Amino acid sequence: MKIRNITVLAMALSLLLPTVIHAQGDINLSGYTQVFSDEFNTVSWTNSNPKGSYNWATYAPFSDKVIGFTDHDPASMTISNGVLINKLWLKTGTDKSGSFSGGPVGMKDGSGSSLISIGTLGSQINSYNGMAWGSSGWAGMKFTPSSNLPISQLGRYNIAGSTGTYDIRIFDAGTGADVAKAMVNLNGQPTGWVYAAIIGGNVTLQGGHAYYLMTNTLGWNGNYVVDYWYDCNTTVTATAGITVNEAEWGVWSSGSLFSIDPSKNGFQLQYGYWEARVKMPASGNGQWASFCTYTTNANATGCSEESDIFEEYGFAYDNNNPQCFGMRNHNWGNCGTEGGVDAWPIVSTPWDNWHIYGYLVTPTKCYYYIDGQEAGSYATPTDYVNGPSYMSLENNIGGWWPVSGVVANSHMDVDWVRVWAPNPNGTPPPVPGLVSPGNGATNVAINPTLNWNASSGATSYSLQVSTN
Repeated sequence: MKIRNITVLAMALSLLLPTVIHAQGDINLSGYTQVFSDEFNTVSWTNSNPKGSYNWATYAPFSDKVIGFTDHDPASMTISNGVLINKLWLKTGTDKSGSFSGGPVGMKDGSGSSLISIGTLGSQINSYNGMAWGSSGWAGMKFTPSSNLPISQLGRYNIAGSTGTYDIRIFDAGTGADVAKAMVNLNGQPTGWVYAAIIGGNVTLQGGHAYYLMTNTLGWNGNYVVDYWYDCNTTVTATAGITVNEAEWGVWSSGSLFSIDPSKNGFQLQYGYWEARVKMPASGNGQWASFCTYTTNANATGCSEESDIFEEYGFAYDNNNPQCFGMRNHNWGNCGTEGGVDAWPIVSTPWDNWHIYGYLVTPTKCYYYIDGQEAGSYATPTDYVNGPSYMSLENNIGGWWPVSGVVANSHMDVDWVRVWAPNPNGTPPPVPGLVSPGNGATNVAINPTLNWNASSGATSYSLQVSTN
């Protein structure tokens, strides 16, 4: 555990080499050297290519490695008290100023009266270049009520022939936080307004405060569907006391980190142990956080390996399901059938608690770990694990399920990432001798001077401070 603030009455000091043996639980790394460490005490990523001395690049090494329905933006990631905060948030932009609305979208007050009516309809579209993949995003409007306003239903103006169910939301325009949500099923509905009740009951909007009323453009009917909507040239009229400020588009945005850049510069490793201490996002259906490794170069027949140290799925958060993520590998290419595992370990509320997720790769076998306990293993697929792998940390949404449950401003937190590699000669340098203060010493100053005898073969030293 990373200790940031300590009040010391007594402490024991032990000195560890860079060949630190991380032997928690089932893991034995005797004969391994730590070769990568990011404690996230400072920003360690760049959007430049090549990435230079930074640990991470924010752009995927290969275009097919950025998946899901999010716009990957380095601005989504911050450092707070030595923790990487990778936030999923609503990025918005103005389409037209004035009484305009993409979609268009509507709402009803507490008595069920409509608050938005159509002026003129714009063009029918089902894609927009401001959105992720051109069609996955949000369309709607920014508005401001003059006084407190109860809202009971949200809706979308339907185009006959639509087949999807759509997520309609009100967001706080200042913070991007969710305010209200309704699921509107357009399948089989005629042209015109279709409404649904707000999930969880009525909400009251604050007078004089700006909000976004928006429809997700990505629907669901057993699979993803993008029906047509009317663009931002659509004009609407609001009832007295509501000002429509502008038409608005939006997209979910989050961050991604890759240990190599698009020029393949950076950290890669074939055999070794990878781990990260992570708290999952408190976010529902459609959430897709991950910590993975990928072989950098497919072999001559196009075979490569993806290993999901975890892929976390938001449906577990919706249902408080302790089996919320998969630990598994994927063999890509046509090299036959080789070893694999699809583990779904039971971990209680990982969005509330920190856990250490690990992956050990050897020439003969691969292992997954949670908090030092083995969660699954498989024979190393040698046709696919054919060279070094890079790693990724991503807070995506998507996969093969609806994205209606994701929570605005939820975040994936990472305390640290560490990697060990086997020593070339198989044995670590000898343990150094502590000179002062002595092992088990008490009443040691918070900022002591530490002295130890040199260890032959060691190139650097690491210090672990513990209270036990």
